[in-house]
This record gives sequence, structure tokens and C-alpha cells, in this order.
Amino acid sequence: MLPLRRMNEEPLARIAYAGEWSIEPGKDPETCTFALHYPPSASNCGGPLALADLGLTGLDLAVAQSGLRFELRREAGTFECEGAVASGRGQGAFRFRPDAAYARGIVEAGIPPLTLAKHVQAGMFAITLSFVRAILATGMPDVTFAQLLSLRIFRLTPEYVGAFRAAFPNDGPDEMVALGVLRVTPEYVEALQRAQIRGLRAANVSALRASGIEQSFIESLVASGRRGLSIDEVVSLHRTAS
Repeated sequence: MLPLRRMNEEPLARIAYAGEWSIEPGKDPETCTFALHYPPSASNCGGPLALADLGLTGLDLAVAQSGLRFELRREAGTFECEGAVASGRGQGAFRFRPDAAYARGIVEAGIPPLTLAKHVQAGMFAITLSFVRAILATGMPDVTFAQLLSLRIFRLTPEYVGAFRAAFPNDGPDEMVALGVLRVTPEYVEALQRAQIRGLRAANVSALRASGIEQSFIESLVASGRRGLSIDEVVSLHRTAS
């Protein structure tokens, strides 16, 4: 593996970024938990993945073998992996070859050039150029790669982001991620709007949801004629009702 300093000076087409991979059994026979461990500072990323994405089957992992080779092909580049597996678990070494056209596309979309470590993350979490462009098309201001990564990790679609952008045009990606993490639905926001909650922002919606306030409670306020309440008043009424 080339030192990181030299790799940053090499033409992208010739760079191979090295690290380690591991596999654990997934929730069903056709999935796994695939993780990468790589520099700098022993970074880690991973999550559930279909075995088919790796070109593997459950049988490949069940049979003990020390010379297993497979690839994870992404738009951002290709992970070339080899190592040992047994009983659904395994580990080994990988080399990641980033795609130069993808790197150019990221810059053309208005995102600063990716470091190699970020390029690895773009590959692992399948941050495609179409996804990047669709998020930017929602009008989200000053989107960073870290925010794109968070949106992808929590599986927030451009359609989801667009719906909340329409409701909260002054809020950014971090607020959208918080809504997604808390599984706030467009219907939940619509209920709050019908209740005419004062000072409604994405952060306030997240706070209400984190406080355990369900859509049914908001709808009960509307049914009882309690509209135009503040966030604090809603929280207070919910505590009293609980």
C-alpha cells in the first residue's frame, strides 16, 4: 500500500486504497453485515448488504476456505477482496480502486473533491451521482459530503428530502437527517400544520417526536379545538395527559 501522502499525489486511475474487511451473518441467508476497516486512524464503515452485491451466496460463506476472492462493484469504484471464511463469518484484506469519472462527477455537481477515505465511504454506501444530483435538485443549500453520507446511511430518499424541503424551506440537510432518524413522516408534519402549531420548524418537529408525541395526540388536539399552541404548550399538555 502506498503511503497516504504519495497516494494523494498519484493519478486517480492508478490508486489502490487498502484496508481490511469483515463479514458477519445477516438477518436472513441472503444478507450479511459487511464492514471495512481502513486508514486514517482505523476508520470503520459498514452495514447490511445483500450477498449478491458481493457476488456471493450463503454456501460460499458456509464452507470454510482461506482463498475466497470477491468484488463489490459500485459507481464510485470497486472493492477487490480476498480472505478466509467459515460458518458465515470471515475477514481479509481489500483494495479499493476509485473510479475517476465518478470523482469528476462529484466535483462537477459542486461537491469538493473527495479524499480517498471519503471515496471509500461513497463506494461502501452506494452514494451514486444520480442520488447526489437528486438531493441537490431539492434546493438544499450548501450540501456537504458528510450530509450526503448521513442521508444515505439512514436511507433517506430524495423524495423524502423534497417533501420536507417543501414544508421547511429554510432548514438544511442536518435537520432533514434528524427528521429521518426519528422516522418523522410527511403525515406527521401535516397533522402539526393542521393544528397550526406556532413557530414550527424542522428542529421543533424533531423535538416533539423525540418527546414521544405521536400523530394521534396532535390529531386529538385538533379534534378538541386546541389550535395555535406553542411547542412548549404541546409538550406540557402531552406530559399532563401521560
